[in-house]
Amino acid sequence: MSIDTLRRPILVPILRKRNVCFIITGAAILQLSLVIFGLPAWKSPIHTILGVPDPGCGLSRALVALLRAD
Repeated sequence: MSIDTLRRPILVPILRKRNVCFIITGAAILQLSLVIFGLPAWKSPIHTILGVPDPGCGLSRALVALLRAD
């Protein structure tokens, strides 16, 4: 693996496409809305398949607690 491969931005090509940005933002707002209202939200694929919590587990609840100033 070359050093150029490690330095290449990963998200830049995705973020340059405005439609993709709107879809990602909409999905994030939907996820937070589900968590805020106590409805079942999307489960992490890693946690579902492997049964091991990943770094994103609890991130939605933490963000909602931050927005509520808890």
